[in-house]
Amino acid sequence: MATGIKSPEADEQVRENVMKTNFWSAYLIQSDRETLQISNA
Repeated sequence: MATGIKSPEADEQVRENVMKTNFWSAYLIQSDRETLQISNA
């Protein structure tokens, strides 16, 4: 494999991983907010 050349598959994999990470981050933040609201009620 030539140096400095990324395969489209690799780019796709990276993008997918970033999306999953962002999704879970948002999900966990949302869960934390709901937990705080319940405990503050």
